Amino acid sequence: MKPCHTDDLNTVEFWDSFWTTTRGMYESHACPDVVWLLRLLTAGKEKTLDVGCGVGRYFPWFRSDEIHGIEISPKGVEQAQKQFPDAIVSVMDIVKDGILYPENTFDVVYCGEMLEHVSDTVMLVNDLRRVTKPGGVVVLNTPFEDSIPADAHLWFIYRKDLTNLFKDFTHTSIFRFSNSPDNLWEHFLVVGTK
Repeated sequence: MKPCHTDDLNTVEFWDSFWTTTRGMYESHACPDVVWLLRLLTAGKEKTLDVGCGVGRYFPWFRSDEIHGIEISPKGVEQAQKQFPDAIVSVMDIVKDGILYPENTFDVVYCGEMLEHVSDTVMLVNDLRRVTKPGGVVVLNTPFEDSIPADAHLWFIYRKDLTNLFKDFTHTSIFRFSNSPDNLWEHFLVVGTK
């Protein structure tokens, strides 16, 4: 990993502001490639967790019986709860406190566009794995290398970094895809089986 920015803007205030702006609402639209995969992986499953769920942009596509979401922004959580009253959405600062769920809780854990925002990427991926049931799946997407520099991004992440972060999973697949019609926003999509 290569540092992108040294100033960590990822505060409650930053994300509260983000989720109430036009840009935040634009970014609340789900990526079709990720939607397809999440629909497939969550079908018939008991519990799914969306880490850094924002306003719940992927909730409509989860097919599990129980949907949980965690987000640092109380305003994001409030919007997600209004829009998706059946989901269990909580304010949680995973950088300070970790993911506050017991081990082996979820069949599928999705973490979209979060890895590049956290100071301790090893801690985050280990926590994603910890709360996933044996045989369960972690799905993660993050910008491809240095293709999307943003003020709140702390890291440029490369394939070798993802391979290392997911080394304790029984099987890991890493894909590269475009998250926009004009192919300007390239991402990694990682699927790790516990």
